[in-house]
Amino acid sequence: MRKLAPLVIVLLAGLAFYACDSGDDNDGDTDGDQATDGDEVTDGDQTTDGDEPTDGDQPTDGDEPTDGDQPTDGDEPTDGDTDGDEEAEEAPPLPDDAFGYADDPLPDGAQEITEEEFNQMVENGEAAPASTETTVQQEEAALQQDAADEATIAAFLAANPGLGDIIPPDPDPTDPTVEPTPDGNYSHEIERSDDEGRGPRKRIITMGRRWWLRTIAQGIQVFPTWDNQFQTYRTLYEGLPSEWQAELQLPDPTLIEENPGQFPVESLIDYNGRLGELSDSIIGSIQFDPGGTPPEGYPASCADEEGSGTGGDRSSCSYSNPNCGFKPNGIWENYSWPNKFFNTCVKDQAARGSCVSFSNAAAIEFHVAKKFNNWVNLSEQGYYNRMKLDWGREDYWDGFWCDLAFNSMYTQNWLLYFENQWNYNPSWSRITNDDTLYMGNSCVGYTETCSDTAHQSQLYCFDFGFFRFCGYGVPEKNPGFAGYRIKTSAQFWDPANRNLSFAKLILAVAFGNPVSIGVPVPPSWDAAGNGVISNGFMQPPFDTAETSRGGHAVLVTGFIDNSMLADRLPDAPLGEGGGYFIIKNSWSNCWGDGGYIYAPYRWIKENVGDATVLHGVQ
Repeated sequence: MRKLAPLVIVLLAGLAFYACDSGDDNDGDTDGDQATDGDEVTDGDQTTDGDEPTDGDQPTDGDEPTDGDQPTDGDEPTDGDTDGDEEAEEAPPLPDDAFGYADDPLPDGAQEITEEEFNQMVENGEAAPASTETTVQQEEAALQQDAADEATIAAFLAANPGLGDIIPPDPDPTDPTVEPTPDGNYSHEIERSDDEGRGPRKRIITMGRRWWLRTIAQGIQVFPTWDNQFQTYRTLYEGLPSEWQAELQLPDPTLIEENPGQFPVESLIDYNGRLGELSDSIIGSIQFDPGGTPPEGYPASCADEEGSGTGGDRSSCSYSNPNCGFKPNGIWENYSWPNKFFNTCVKDQAARGSCVSFSNAAAIEFHVAKKFNNWVNLSEQGYYNRMKLDWGREDYWDGFWCDLAFNSMYTQNWLLYFENQWNYNPSWSRITNDDTLYMGNSCVGYTETCSDTAHQSQLYCFDFGFFRFCGYGVPEKNPGFAGYRIKTSAQFWDPANRNLSFAKLILAVAFGNPVSIGVPVPPSWDAAGNGVISNGFMQPPFDTAETSRGGHAVLVTGFIDNSMLADRLPDAPLGEGGGYFIIKNSWSNCWGDGGYIYAPYRWIKENVGDATVLHGVQ
């Protein structure tokens, strides 16, 4: 936003425009006419010396004025204007840094403040200006980023010609469950369980091509960096049993951190590769805690998680409907795996494209439970607001990225607070405009800080002259500094080596580190046909290519080999590739198996776009 001094110039120019264009001028001329040198006027209108004008117009030759205008020489007035006069006054043009005109209705939920208060908030970093200019700038920046991402991916594919297209295809335009949204994402209709097992359909937001471009390109750029390879190595090394650390004779991460110059990135890539190649042997030698009994302190209900709020983050969950819980023939009810009970309750992102906020928050909550023996409910509303307002400003585009969200949170040492400090807004009534990137009805039925934007910040406005100036900010939500900060994270998925990436995923999860992944949503995630049957097992048709219904972020929390399934679920379908990954979703507990889906190893290996592991919390 410009300083106010230039704004004053713009506004004075607008005032001058009005003064010059007015029908009542200082010389008493007729509407739109200018008297000069003896009061001679154009368009056949004549004032005589000594005559007194009325309302700026002078009748002559006995003519009677009508509506303050003076017809002469047989001219007929029309609607109070003479020949050659402008038909109507026009408003001054809207400055780029204005939000709108002062006489426009104040946007729903906006708070009026003084100009001085607004300037102070901007100066303190408490508000970010919002205008037609910032909207255009955001879209231009996004288009430039799209082009840069396209170039990054093209160069990567040129260096790895055997990979083929690593961007999932766009949804089938004839798919009745998918509708494009104005921001390039998708509104996808999913099925959830009811009393008959196939119940009420609801729409969720999945990510479009822009999200995929940034997901893949960012992974390509981040993966080979020294810091990323080091964080990957530290996460994997610290999970190794001590006998494996000694046998492999790999350097301790502390030594590397203290002497980074002695360990080039090529060495770190080699260390990580060696660990991945030995994943089967490493995991086979580990005696995992079966985790069959909830640990002490495990909450009796979701409401007992510390910080639970009004339920906005579980708006379509059901805890009384048996079809919305864990199924008797699903993995959750029949098997245990390491760290199973450190997962918090399944939530619901509802009608917003906030999946990254939910997958990452679930990982943070997991680590809090594991480290502090405390099950918490953290604020996805606050987390997503930070992503969309501060870490990657986008007022009217939904979506973010797992790695960037973790990295931004860590580098800024940001504290993620509890759900009850800013409850999630499901925005079930939200609408978008097909012609402009506009959101409406985002705040219907919601009483906390909100606006019709992706980040839902408070809108602050003041009027100056003809114009309105506004900005977005967030009132203090966490004055007591409650909540948790995170440690580092690593993005370890390499599309050029999916086998090794898959092995690292197995190791990370086996060592007690859930992983946020970006994947396409296929038809086989639906409850119908050969997709997700009632107990959560995903059965994709590997003999034919599936279309995508948009991109999505979820959390991998465990895995189970086929060899274990026959013990208790002899009728369960075998997972292609050797087993299943256990995935926590954010579409409520009425989807899949209590909100979980079990994806075959092969599907994960072939479809993951990025994988980010969090090293822990503090």
